[in-house]
Amino acid sequence: MTDTYSLPLPMSPRKPLHPSVSSSYEYAYSTPPSSSSQGVVPIPRAGHDARRTPSYAASSSISSSSYAGSAADEFEDGSMETNDLVTVLTDRLVAAFDPIPLDRSLVVQAQTSGILNAKTRELMELQAMAQKRLAETRANFLDGMKVAKKVKGDLEWLQKRTDALKAKAEQRYPVEYNMARERYPGPADYEY
Repeated sequence: MTDTYSLPLPMSPRKPLHPSVSSSYEYAYSTPPSSSSQGVVPIPRAGHDARRTPSYAASSSISSSSYAGSAADEFEDGSMETNDLVTVLTDRLVAAFDPIPLDRSLVVQAQTSGILNAKTRELMELQAMAQKRLAETRANFLDGMKVAKKVKGDLEWLQKRTDALKAKAEQRYPVEYNMARERYPGPADYEY
């Protein structure tokens, strides 16, 4: 029996891909059997013991596969060598890779970054405005405290002056003072 097997990308038996794996069987893959007439058979390599664990393939499609036809054709007509396997795999990966989702992700990331930068700038402007208003409010508060202290001093002076005038009026005009007090009672005379 010849070494004929079907792989997505067939490889030359001259140089094993994984030297640590030694088996008397190569693995042949194909589509699963569609009817009970197709059996599953092991494919032994020539010159090795047939008692080892077999690999499986559909008996009707050992030499070719429906999904590996293009790669097998390239190898069968001799236009491609196995040294180009990395190049072939890279080319096929590049051909199969769709950069549109990645580009869309980059666009979304750039838009999100722009929005975030704009919001950061807006936040910094609002923070600067809030600090300016806080400084103005602090200055107004300090001015208000100065005015309040001045008003408090003025009220205390007026209270002392009023108390002095009241005492003087009570001593000089006691009858008129009592009549006015009965007619217009002061805050101390109210009953709570």
